[in-house]
Amino acid sequence: MARQRYGAWVAAATQPCVADVQIPQTRAEALSSPFAEYWREAELAELQAIEDSGTWRLKKPPSGRKPLPCKWVYTVKGDKDGNVVRFKARLVAKGCSQRAGLDYDELFAPTVTRSALRLVLALAAHYDLEIRQVDFTSAFLNWDLAEEVWMQQPEGYGDRSSGLACCLLKSLYGLKQAPHAWHQKLRAALTDMGFAELPADPSMFLRWDKGGPTVLVLHVDDMLITGPADAGECVVQQLRSRFELRDLGDASVFLGWEIEGGRERGTMHVSQSKLAVELLEKFGMSDARPAVVPMPAGVKLQPAGEGERLSDAQASEFRALVGGLQYLATCTRPDLAQSASALARFAASPGREHMALAKGVLRYLAGTREFGLEYGPHGSPQLRGYCDSDWAGDVEKRKSTSGYVFMLHGGPVSWSSKLQATVACSSFEAEYAASSYAVREAV
Repeated sequence: MARQRYGAWVAAATQPCVADVQIPQTRAEALSSPFAEYWREAELAELQAIEDSGTWRLKKPPSGRKPLPCKWVYTVKGDKDGNVVRFKARLVAKGCSQRAGLDYDELFAPTVTRSALRLVLALAAHYDLEIRQVDFTSAFLNWDLAEEVWMQQPEGYGDRSSGLACCLLKSLYGLKQAPHAWHQKLRAALTDMGFAELPADPSMFLRWDKGGPTVLVLHVDDMLITGPADAGECVVQQLRSRFELRDLGDASVFLGWEIEGGRERGTMHVSQSKLAVELLEKFGMSDARPAVVPMPAGVKLQPAGEGERLSDAQASEFRALVGGLQYLATCTRPDLAQSASALARFAASPGREHMALAKGVLRYLAGTREFGLEYGPHGSPQLRGYCDSDWAGDVEKRKSTSGYVFMLHGGPVSWSSKLQATVACSSFEAEYAASSYAVREAV
């Protein structure tokens, strides 16, 4: 199959599917797999990027200084159809061994909140804005470290028995301060380009151009550029003069969210159908008979009795299932929010009834795997919020559940279903607490 440098797959008659590629956990597994050639090529591309940026210098470490261990981490990037786009190998320092004050100081690095990302997508759909995606190449390998950090030589590089170690001059994936260093450099560059950081979300930047506002959404080394026609091209050219990046064109998959539609359709559909299918396949529910609702009305979940508790293996499976449902519920599936939240309360000691109800949610997912969020010009441009609560719905602790949803341009942009922290003595008190929770989100 035809290939490009850095392990990138190009268009071919038959492309491998992401599901067909077993992600190796160690370098030995990678080099013994059917895709060993591509994993090795990805390693060489990573080492080349490290060498080009002058990330380290091989030296004898000071006496008593123990270099940090490191490892190779492998993954593949796919398109919205599940085909492999690129094999990736990252050299990652094991930052868990770092010591505060010696190996690192400041750590803060923001990532975009899901509600902020949904709000930007809703605005883009309503006002017919361009949405462009950019991926920064080797983002964490570019920035000088303020601290002196030592790391062992990686597998496949140099002579590890020489007694030499890598004195890190620049940040590396896995270091605790690497995200902070990257964000500081990127923020300085964007400020120089005329963008202002939004006070409500430090991972979003705004600039007013002649055609209107341009909004940047950051998530580590991924970026969405939203603005009027040609704004994306202007920003990409300005960024390219400062960073190495890949222009991915119109956004189709961002953080696993599938973005479809746009100017041709007049609406935008945001979903995670691929993840829903993977979840159903993982738990053997792909061919399950679809359910009409996620959970039967009036169900009162209670702690499992002594003889009802699941085994350790079954409990681990339950937690994995509920975790997958929660991820869907917090990203693009507000219809799963209440059921996923209720089941998660019993993750520590689940019973057979809890597992049966979780499988029932999967049955609902089997019939709604294509469901998602839809935004467009037909929806109201005014932010509208709704909230409610039950009263003492938690049978064990007698606590109430708060729920809210905020709508903009035809679709929900923020929602929550959460157990209240205190016991409400009346339905009025429960609803007052839910209103307070919703008002804080509105602000």
